[in-house]
Amino acid sequence: VADTMIRQAGVGDHEAIVALLVETMGWQPDGSSHEVFRWKHLTNAFGPSPMWIATADGRVIALRTFMRWEFRTTPAGDPIRAVRAVDTVTHPEFRGGGLFRSMTTQALDELRADGVSFIFNTPNDQSRPGYLKMGWQPVCRVPVRLTPVGLRSVVPMARAIRAAADLEPRPDVPSVGEPVSVAGLRPFVDLPAAPGRLATNRSLEYLEWRYLATPYAYRVISHDSGNAIVRLRRRGGALEATVTEVAATAPRTFSRVLLRSLRLAGAQYASLVAGDAILGRRWINAQRFGPILVQRPLHDQPLDRFDVSAGDVEIF
Repeated sequence: VADTMIRQAGVGDHEAIVALLVETMGWQPDGSSHEVFRWKHLTNAFGPSPMWIATADGRVIALRTFMRWEFRTTPAGDPIRAVRAVDTVTHPEFRGGGLFRSMTTQALDELRADGVSFIFNTPNDQSRPGYLKMGWQPVCRVPVRLTPVGLRSVVPMARAIRAAADLEPRPDVPSVGEPVSVAGLRPFVDLPAAPGRLATNRSLEYLEWRYLATPYAYRVISHDSGNAIVRLRRRGGALEATVTEVAATAPRTFSRVLLRSLRLAGAQYASLVAGDAILGRRWINAQRFGPILVQRPLHDQPLDRFDVSAGDVEIF
């Protein structure tokens, strides 16, 4: 398109950006989309998201967003600045013209100059080849683990694994545990990463943004043996419990407590992300269903071993 211009987005572009996301990515055409956009990209504890747009005749026709993130290898270590590639879209009328690559090339140069160490994301099977052609490198398949909550839950769990989950809780989804505002987030601050691995910088500020200020519904299950942050939602025909963060002092005891609470709430199976069986052998390795994490270095080659939780990947 002859009069197409690519530039970094400003505050005045936000309304048009949300409208593009609603039109092309299935965001809800109501105030909730503005709420999600504001939470995700403007009030992020790691900083506002750098965004690049393409315009034609003053109309926003494409978007390339990079969400700021921080990692550490130890709780006392210096934060490593990164960004994650999210919410990228080109209006159907303008696809196939190279806007995705052009916006990405411009963004890489500016992010590098800004001191960002690397970009990471979990692209789907359709978009991953494009990322690999632009220098992204596969790191790992995210280590998903599952467990049925009751004896009759194995079949519903197997059927639901490949289905898409609801983004928003339905009115019929029950609650479990306590609200985050009541239970608190202190047990999850600065959880240690596995040696030599990158983990999200889980400061209290980050956790409050991620689980308290969020438009999504999270609860905390607490016990003397441990604590977990949980989100209940429908996936296919089953009620799934996503365990986004775990801090357990007696893992197997806490696993029994956790699953009993989920069973009483009506959940049929639970999922978490962990590189090992942090809550015991009952949690089945379902890594082949997990997304593939990829990385694009911008400076010196960073560590390529990640210690992620479901909270790091589930809605981004």
